[in-house]
Parts: sequence; C-alpha cells; structure tokens
Amino acid sequence: MPPTADATARIVILDDQAARGEPLLQKLRSRGNGLDVSLLESPHRLIEAPATPAPDLILFGCHSPGRQHLTTVVLLKSLFAQTPLVVYTDAFREINRLRLLEAGADDMLPVETVLEEIHGYLPAGVTLERGAAAAALETHGRMHFQLNSGDEISNALQFLAMSSREGELMLMFASEEKGIMCLAKGTVVHAAFRTFTGLEAMAHMMSQGQIEAIFFEGKAAATTSLELPLSSILLEASVMADEMTG
Repeated sequence: MPPTADATARIVILDDQAARGEPLLQKLRSRGNGLDVSLLESPHRLIEAPATPAPDLILFGCHSPGRQHLTTVVLLKSLFAQTPLVVYTDAFREINRLRLLEAGADDMLPVETVLEEIHGYLPAGVTLERGAAAAALETHGRMHFQLNSGDEISNALQFLAMSSREGELMLMFASEEKGIMCLAKGTVVHAAFRTFTGLEAMAHMMSQGQIEAIFFEGKAAATTSLELPLSSILLEASVMADEMTG
C-alpha cells in the first residue's frame, strides 16, 4: 500500500463491514488534505503483512467489541507501537471503551463523531476539511454518563443546563437504539428517538431504563422541535413516560 506522491499522512481503515467502513473512507478522502487512505476488510491483512513504513493512524471498526477484537488490538499495537490506534463503533458503550484502552487502543469513538475527534491523532500539519456537520461541532471534550432511569436523565439535563453547557447528549440504550437531546440556552431545543421528535421522543427515551450517554459540547441542533423551559419539558415528558410504563 504505497502512499501517493503528495501524501503527508497515511491512514489505514480496518473494517469487515463495508457499509460502515466505506463511507468513512470516502469522507476521509474528500476532506483530507494530502491523506493517503486505504480500507482493509480484515485486520489480519495488516498483521500478517505489516506495512513499511508504518501507517500514521489506524482506524479499527467494529460493532460490539469481543475477545477477538481485544486480541487484535494487542497484536496491532505490538506491531505498530508508535501508531495511534483508534477503534470506532456503531454501538458505543463506555465499558467497552475502557476494555479497549486497557488492551492498548488509544481511543474508542462513536462512528458518528470519529471524523471530528481524530484531529489529535493526525501528524502535525495534517488537517481535515470541515464538512457541514463538522462545522457545527467545536468539541471541547466529551462527558460520559451512566444513567439508570428517566429521573437520572432529568438530573443530567439539569446539571448540563445549570452549568450553561450547550451541545448534544447522545443516548444509547440496551436495545442498541440511539436517541439525541440537544441543549441550548438552558433548555432542550430538540429531541429525536426512533420516528419521534420533541416531547414524544423525550418521553420514550425516559421510559427506556438503563442508558449510557455521551455529551458532545458545542454540537448544535440541526433543527428545533421544543420551545419550552426545561422544567416544563421534564415535567410533561415525565408524565408521558409514566403513562407509557404504567
């Protein structure tokens, strides 16, 4: 996999799911200035025939990391100790991130945000052009929440609002479904889950039980589906959630 003549950095994507890896490949190629990007459907192709020189960044895609993924991470880091290895997934869970970090990965990211969060792993002077979604995202850090009930969602939202944080709270449920709640000006301005938006989406998410959530500070809402004070939103959504579970 020789680099192109004008490439300033090489990225290797390892992903056995073309529907997940191919879009990332195309986005990196279109937005990367001087990047040489390749996609391998099996990490063993890189393990069995290590690239020379080593890639500048390895992106490893998976769904729910298991023992084989942890073993692969260990092998990759033994071969490319100086190369950042970032795992991306469409089923993010903080416990899996911790396991992968223990195995040697440099980070684990949700596939939705990987392009916006790999800047720190690129060589100096290499940047990605900012697409429409990236232009709205000025990430100052991620906050992780382990939430066990609708009441804890309310507590998390109140904490974020009281600390004047604005951004997107992405919620991931045991069913591996995802939803979002977007905060601005001290309240929730948009919520989406399944086919629901606004208060219905809030209520359905608050009735789901155990939840993992990540808050992306600075990520603006794409639209507005709520125009109420936070206290009113939480009260009305809680009542709807109780009716759903009662």
